[in-house]
Amino acid sequence: MASVLRLLALACVVIVLANTANATLITSGSTTLFYDDFESASELSTLPAPDATVDADPNRASSGAWSVSENPSYLLQVTNSTTSPDPGAFEGNNYLRFIRESGSGPRAYATFAEQSEGVVHAEFMMYFGAMGVDLDYTSVVIMGHSTDGNRSVLATDSDDLDIRYKNGSDVYGNTGLKVTPGTWQKWEIDVDLTNKTFDFTLDGAKVSGLAFNNSDTTTLDRLSFSSTDHDSRFYVDAVPEPASMVLLTLAVVGVAVWARRRG
Repeated sequence: MASVLRLLALACVVIVLANTANATLITSGSTTLFYDDFESASELSTLPAPDATVDADPNRASSGAWSVSENPSYLLQVTNSTTSPDPGAFEGNNYLRFIRESGSGPRAYATFAEQSEGVVHAEFMMYFGAMGVDLDYTSVVIMGHSTDGNRSVLATDSDDLDIRYKNGSDVYGNTGLKVTPGTWQKWEIDVDLTNKTFDFTLDGAKVSGLAFNNSDTTTLDRLSFSSTDHDSRFYVDAVPEPASMVLLTLAVVGVAVWARRRG
Protein backbone atom coordinates (compact mmCIF):
# COMPACT_ATOMS: atom_id res chain seq x y z
CA MET A 1 0.00 0.00 0.00
CA ALA A 2 2.83 2.37 0.84
CA SER A 3 4.43 1.82 -2.57
CA VAL A 4 1.11 2.57 -4.26
CA LEU A 5 0.77 5.83 -2.37
CA ARG A 6 4.32 6.81 -3.28
CA LEU A 7 3.62 6.13 -6.96
CA LEU A 8 0.45 8.20 -6.92
CA ALA A 9 2.22 11.05 -5.12
CA LEU A 10 5.02 11.00 -7.70
CA ALA A 11 2.49 11.03 -10.53
CA CYS A 12 0.77 14.08 -9.02
CA VAL A 13 4.09 15.93 -8.72
CA VAL A 14 5.02 15.12 -12.30
CA ILE A 15 1.62 16.28 -13.59
CA VAL A 16 1.98 19.58 -11.70
CA LEU A 17 5.41 20.09 -13.23
CA ALA A 18 4.05 19.30 -16.67
CA ASN A 19 1.25 21.83 -16.31
CA THR A 20 3.53 24.68 -15.25
CA ALA A 21 6.50 24.26 -17.61
CA ASN A 22 5.41 26.25 -20.66
CA ALA A 23 6.00 29.58 -22.36
CA THR A 24 5.22 31.97 -25.13
CA LEU A 25 8.57 31.56 -26.78
CA ILE A 26 10.69 33.39 -29.38
CA THR A 27 14.05 31.91 -30.32
CA SER A 28 16.93 32.25 -32.77
CA GLY A 29 18.68 28.92 -33.02
CA SER A 30 19.43 27.85 -29.44
CA THR A 31 19.14 31.42 -28.09
CA THR A 32 15.96 32.41 -26.25
CA LEU A 33 14.93 35.94 -27.20
CA PHE A 34 11.59 36.15 -25.40
CA TYR A 35 9.94 33.97 -22.75
CA ASP A 36 6.76 34.46 -20.75
CA ASP A 37 4.32 31.92 -19.30
CA PHE A 38 1.97 34.59 -17.79
CA GLU A 39 2.06 32.73 -14.46
CA SER A 40 4.04 35.38 -12.56
CA ALA A 41 2.09 38.50 -13.60
CA SER A 42 2.13 41.20 -10.92
CA GLU A 43 -1.57 41.98 -11.44
CA LEU A 44 -4.31 39.61 -12.53
CA SER A 45 -7.90 39.88 -13.72
CA THR A 46 -10.03 37.22 -12.08
CA LEU A 47 -13.33 38.32 -13.65
CA PRO A 48 -14.76 37.56 -17.11
CA ALA A 49 -14.42 40.11 -19.90
CA PRO A 50 -14.82 43.01 -19.76
CA ASP A 51 -13.22 43.57 -16.33
CA ALA A 52 -12.77 47.29 -15.64
CA THR A 53 -11.56 46.77 -12.05
CA VAL A 54 -7.86 46.19 -12.86
CA ASP A 55 -5.28 47.04 -15.52
CA ALA A 56 -3.42 43.66 -15.44
CA ASP A 57 -0.99 44.28 -18.30
CA PRO A 58 1.60 41.57 -19.05
CA ASN A 59 4.86 42.68 -17.42
CA ARG A 60 6.85 39.70 -16.18
CA ALA A 61 8.63 38.20 -19.19
CA SER A 62 11.78 36.42 -18.00
CA SER A 63 13.51 37.08 -21.35
CA GLY A 64 12.67 40.14 -23.42
CA ALA A 65 9.95 42.57 -22.32
CA TRP A 66 6.33 43.54 -23.01
CA SER A 67 5.21 46.91 -24.35
CA VAL A 68 1.47 47.64 -24.57
CA SER A 69 -0.91 50.21 -26.02
CA GLU A 70 -4.58 50.31 -25.00
CA ASN A 71 -7.40 52.70 -24.11
CA PRO A 72 -9.25 52.00 -21.88
CA SER A 73 -6.83 49.94 -19.80
CA TYR A 74 -8.99 46.82 -19.43
CA LEU A 75 -8.90 45.89 -23.14
CA LEU A 76 -5.68 43.90 -22.65
CA GLN A 77 -5.27 41.80 -19.49
CA VAL A 78 -3.54 38.79 -18.02
CA THR A 79 -6.40 36.74 -16.61
CA ASN A 80 -7.23 33.38 -15.03
CA SER A 81 -10.95 33.66 -15.77
CA THR A 82 -12.76 30.42 -16.60
CA THR A 83 -16.16 32.10 -16.82
CA SER A 84 -17.89 32.67 -20.19
CA PRO A 85 -17.12 34.39 -22.49
CA ASP A 86 -13.53 33.50 -21.51
CA PRO A 87 -12.23 30.01 -22.37
CA GLY A 88 -9.83 29.42 -19.48
CA ALA A 89 -6.11 28.85 -19.93
CA PHE A 90 -4.71 26.31 -22.37
CA GLU A 91 -1.78 25.61 -20.03
CA GLY A 92 -1.18 26.60 -16.43
CA ASN A 93 -3.62 29.09 -14.88
CA ASN A 94 -3.09 32.44 -16.60
CA TYR A 95 -3.36 33.68 -20.18
CA LEU A 96 -3.61 36.93 -22.15
CA ARG A 97 -6.98 38.42 -23.14
CA PHE A 98 -7.63 40.95 -25.95
CA ILE A 99 -11.00 42.63 -26.46
CA ARG A 100 -12.11 45.55 -28.60
CA GLU A 101 -15.38 47.34 -27.98
CA SER A 102 -14.95 50.42 -30.20
CA GLY A 103 -12.27 52.95 -31.08
CA SER A 104 -8.64 51.83 -31.09
CA GLY A 105 -7.95 48.21 -30.26
CA PRO A 106 -5.28 47.03 -27.82
CA ARG A 107 -1.76 46.14 -28.93
CA ALA A 108 0.86 44.04 -27.16
CA TYR A 109 4.49 43.88 -28.26
CA ALA A 110 6.81 41.07 -27.19
CA THR A 111 10.15 42.84 -27.62
CA PHE A 112 13.64 41.35 -27.78
CA ALA A 113 17.21 42.15 -28.84
CA GLU A 114 17.45 43.18 -32.48
CA GLN A 115 18.09 40.35 -34.95
CA SER A 116 19.50 40.89 -38.45
CA GLU A 117 20.29 37.41 -39.77
CA GLY A 118 19.24 33.78 -39.56
CA VAL A 119 15.77 32.44 -38.70
CA VAL A 120 13.68 33.76 -35.80
CA HIS A 121 11.03 31.34 -34.51
CA ALA A 122 7.90 32.28 -32.54
CA GLU A 123 5.28 29.92 -31.12
CA PHE A 124 2.14 30.49 -29.08
CA MET A 125 -1.47 29.33 -28.66
CA MET A 126 -4.40 31.45 -29.89
CA TYR A 127 -8.13 31.19 -29.19
CA PHE A 128 -10.78 33.20 -31.03
CA GLY A 129 -14.09 34.01 -29.36
CA ALA A 130 -16.13 36.85 -30.90
CA MET A 131 -14.85 37.52 -34.43
CA GLY A 132 -16.07 41.12 -34.76
CA VAL A 133 -18.77 42.83 -36.81
CA ASP A 134 -17.55 46.03 -38.48
CA LEU A 135 -14.12 45.70 -40.04
CA ASP A 136 -12.26 43.13 -42.14
CA TYR A 137 -9.90 41.51 -39.64
CA THR A 138 -10.31 40.28 -36.07
CA SER A 139 -6.60 40.23 -35.27
CA VAL A 140 -3.24 41.03 -36.78
CA VAL A 141 -0.05 39.20 -35.73
CA ILE A 142 3.19 40.80 -36.90
CA MET A 143 6.89 39.97 -36.67
CA GLY A 144 8.66 43.26 -37.35
CA HIS A 145 10.88 46.08 -36.14
CA SER A 146 9.85 48.94 -33.89
CA THR A 147 11.19 51.66 -36.25
CA ASP A 148 11.95 49.82 -39.47
CA GLY A 149 8.73 48.22 -40.73
CA ASN A 150 7.03 44.84 -40.66
CA ARG A 151 8.38 41.54 -41.97
CA SER A 152 5.66 38.90 -41.51
CA VAL A 153 2.04 40.09 -41.32
CA LEU A 154 -0.78 37.61 -40.59
CA ALA A 155 -4.39 38.79 -40.38
CA THR A 156 -7.48 36.76 -39.43
CA ASP A 157 -10.46 37.47 -41.68
CA SER A 158 -13.58 37.93 -39.54
CA ASP A 159 -15.93 36.88 -42.36
CA ASP A 160 -14.53 33.62 -43.78
CA LEU A 161 -11.99 32.81 -41.01
CA ASP A 162 -9.07 32.74 -43.49
CA ILE A 163 -5.60 33.63 -42.23
CA ARG A 164 -4.11 36.04 -44.75
CA TYR A 165 -0.62 37.48 -45.14
CA LYS A 166 0.39 40.91 -46.41
CA ASN A 167 3.00 40.68 -49.17
CA GLY A 168 5.50 43.21 -50.47
CA SER A 169 2.92 44.68 -52.88
CA ASP A 170 0.76 45.64 -49.88
CA VAL A 171 -1.81 43.03 -50.93
CA TYR A 172 -3.31 40.38 -48.66
CA GLY A 173 -2.75 36.85 -50.00
CA ASN A 174 -4.40 33.74 -48.57
CA THR A 175 -2.33 31.21 -46.63
CA GLY A 176 -5.03 28.57 -47.22
CA LEU A 177 -5.31 28.03 -43.45
CA LYS A 178 -8.30 28.96 -41.29
CA VAL A 179 -8.91 29.65 -37.62
CA THR A 180 -11.40 27.54 -35.70
CA PRO A 181 -13.35 29.77 -33.27
CA GLY A 182 -13.84 28.25 -29.83
CA THR A 183 -10.66 26.13 -30.03
CA TRP A 184 -7.08 26.73 -28.88
CA GLN A 185 -4.74 26.48 -31.90
CA LYS A 186 -0.96 26.44 -32.07
CA TRP A 187 0.64 29.18 -34.19
CA GLU A 188 4.28 29.04 -35.31
CA ILE A 189 6.09 31.70 -37.35
CA ASP A 190 9.60 31.26 -38.76
CA VAL A 191 11.05 34.48 -40.19
CA ASP A 192 14.07 33.95 -42.49
CA LEU A 193 15.97 37.23 -42.39
CA THR A 194 18.51 36.00 -44.93
CA ASN A 195 16.04 35.02 -47.67
CA LYS A 196 13.39 37.60 -46.75
CA THR A 197 10.56 35.07 -46.44
CA PHE A 198 8.61 33.47 -43.60
CA ASP A 199 6.85 30.18 -42.91
CA PHE A 200 3.56 29.89 -41.03
CA THR A 201 2.38 26.73 -39.29
CA LEU A 202 -1.10 26.26 -37.80
CA ASP A 203 -1.63 23.10 -35.73
CA GLY A 204 1.08 21.34 -37.75
CA ALA A 205 -0.14 22.46 -41.22
CA LYS A 206 2.70 24.49 -42.77
CA VAL A 207 2.82 27.13 -45.52
CA SER A 208 6.37 28.01 -46.63
CA GLY A 209 8.08 30.87 -48.43
CA LEU A 210 5.57 33.66 -47.77
CA ALA A 211 6.77 37.10 -48.85
CA PHE A 212 7.86 39.83 -46.45
CA ASN A 213 5.55 42.81 -46.21
CA ASN A 214 8.61 45.09 -46.22
CA SER A 215 11.82 43.59 -47.58
CA ASP A 216 13.91 46.76 -47.85
CA THR A 217 15.69 45.88 -44.62
CA THR A 218 16.02 42.68 -42.59
CA THR A 219 15.92 43.52 -38.91
CA LEU A 220 13.56 42.19 -36.28
CA ASP A 221 12.96 43.11 -32.65
CA ARG A 222 9.33 42.37 -31.76
CA LEU A 223 6.26 40.19 -32.15
CA SER A 224 3.03 42.15 -31.96
CA PHE A 225 -0.60 41.20 -31.37
CA SER A 226 -3.45 43.61 -32.06
CA SER A 227 -7.24 43.46 -31.93
CA THR A 228 -8.54 45.24 -35.01
CA ASP A 229 -12.30 44.65 -35.27
CA HIS A 230 -15.12 46.10 -33.16
CA ASP A 231 -16.72 43.67 -30.71
CA SER A 232 -13.94 41.14 -31.22
CA ARG A 233 -12.19 38.98 -28.64
CA PHE A 234 -9.19 36.66 -28.78
CA TYR A 235 -6.68 35.12 -26.37
CA VAL A 236 -3.01 34.13 -26.30
CA ASP A 237 -1.41 31.44 -24.13
CA ALA A 238 1.74 29.38 -23.82
CA VAL A 239 2.75 26.27 -25.75
CA PRO A 240 3.63 23.19 -23.64
CA GLU A 241 7.35 22.43 -23.75
CA PRO A 242 8.24 18.97 -25.14
CA ALA A 243 9.86 17.99 -21.85
CA SER A 244 6.62 18.75 -20.05
CA MET A 245 4.66 16.47 -22.32
CA VAL A 246 7.17 13.66 -21.73
CA LEU A 247 6.80 14.03 -17.98
CA LEU A 248 3.03 14.03 -18.26
CA THR A 249 3.12 10.88 -20.41
CA LEU A 250 5.38 9.11 -17.91
CA ALA A 251 3.01 9.98 -15.08
CA VAL A 252 -0.02 8.65 -16.93
CA VAL A 253 1.82 5.45 -17.94
CA GLY A 254 2.95 4.88 -14.35
CA VAL A 255 -0.58 5.12 -13.00
CA ALA A 256 -1.90 2.88 -15.79
CA VAL A 257 0.69 0.18 -15.03
CA TRP A 258 -0.18 0.27 -11.35
CA ALA A 259 -3.91 0.03 -12.13
CA ARG A 260 -3.33 -2.92 -14.45
CA ARG A 261 -1.32 -4.81 -11.84
CA ARG A 262 -3.97 -4.15 -9.25
CA GLY A 263 -6.61 -5.47 -11.66
